[in-house]
Amino acid sequence: MITLRPLGDRVVIIPDVAEEEKVGHIIIPETNVKERPKGGTIVAIGDDEELNENLKVGDRVVYANYGGTQTRIDHQDYVVACYNDILLVLEDSE
Repeated sequence: MITLRPLGDRVVIIPDVAEEEKVGHIIIPETNVKERPKGGTIVAIGDDEELNENLKVGDRVVYANYGGTQTRIDHQDYVVACYNDILLVLEDSE
């Protein structure tokens, strides 16, 4: 098993599965739908102090549409993003 250890102010995110939009019998792939920020779940965090104060593994986040670098390791897609690319953390309200 590979351990992911991002450096500095970077986080590793497993992106949410892209949805396809259907209009009648025509399927419109995610790439053709209007541009919008992407979301996912943090699986690893760098050692930057500010980063560790605000984020933790397991947080669901929304990151900039063109933020981060996409990669694939052991058949799993990941996004490696800088702290500044993360737009918000999704929290459940109780």
